[in-house]
Amino acid sequence: MKKQTLRRAAALCCAALLLAGACSGCGRSFTERTAFAMGSVLTARIYAPEEQAEKLFGRITDGVNGVDRRISATNPDSPVYAANHTGSSNADAYTLNKLGDIVMVCNILNGTVDPTVGALTELWGFSSDTPRKPTDGEIQAALETVGLEKLLLDDVNGSIILSEGQKLDPGAFGKGIALDEAYLALHTATYSAVVTFGGSVLLFGAPKSGKSWTVGIRDPFKGENDSFATLSLTPDDDNYVGYLSTSGSYEKNFTENGVTYHHILSPETGYPVETDLVSVTVCAGGGLSSDALSTACFINGLNETTLRWLKSFGAEAVFVNKDKQYYITDGLKDCFTLNDDSFSPMDHEG
Repeated sequence: MKKQTLRRAAALCCAALLLAGACSGCGRSFTERTAFAMGSVLTARIYAPEEQAEKLFGRITDGVNGVDRRISATNPDSPVYAANHTGSSNADAYTLNKLGDIVMVCNILNGTVDPTVGALTELWGFSSDTPRKPTDGEIQAALETVGLEKLLLDDVNGSIILSEGQKLDPGAFGKGIALDEAYLALHTATYSAVVTFGGSVLLFGAPKSGKSWTVGIRDPFKGENDSFATLSLTPDDDNYVGYLSTSGSYEKNFTENGVTYHHILSPETGYPVETDLVSVTVCAGGGLSSDALSTACFINGLNETTLRWLKSFGAEAVFVNKDKQYYITDGLKDCFTLNDDSFSPMDHEG
């Protein structure tokens, strides 16, 4: 008997990170706008007069929709969608560059996250209304198509060429890339902004009071509006930009025959990754890197390899496990505040 507990995108408005008073102590008015894109809710809080905020939000949504048209596996206008259905497709320079960036990051992360898992994610159907546990045989067949070395991005001829049966799923990277585009839409502005998209957040600009952005880290054991801790992030200068992404097993899951399966799949086994972690929040200097790192850190677990990855990207993280224990990397310890005493620090010896 299958019990579906998937949350529909409209209810995901900030799946893992919540703005808990976006600009602490800055005393400025803002305009907030919301749109639906790439299967998630996009929200921008822009500290600008309404007319300027409307223009900036238009630029943000144009950038995000551009990402959807170019690298989405579900948008029929996307070259990725076309390649998944025909084995190859023509692609513009933007699409090839972004896919190339994804491949580069995945190689640094030893293939722990991989955009060529599309055949696997399609089997499990976490983004559909009818998720299911595939058979072992189906999973093994889909695993044969996984591998960055089997993907050809032809910059000379402008094309994507997949190996037989291979499909792309850039889902672990798309929200981060979209927030990178949101930054480009904002970067010439003199106004601060907070943009949230799925489980990712872009902090742009500085609170002019000299105080901090306050971001709540979602409590994985409660509802989407509950946070167990906050991060107070103080910009170094007026050009401050920061990205936060969270990956958690609570985001999409279903129960079949008494077993609950979450949506974060291992490219090695084809099954939902088995880990003691329930969420990982990553703070980084780029949207793509924060998005990819949060997934990779969740899959790989809390260990020295994972911590080296974070260090190589100049990123920081908060890990939370099933026993309501948390681990904070050094760069976030001074800005972390625990709001729920039922959580306790996690020891890690490296």
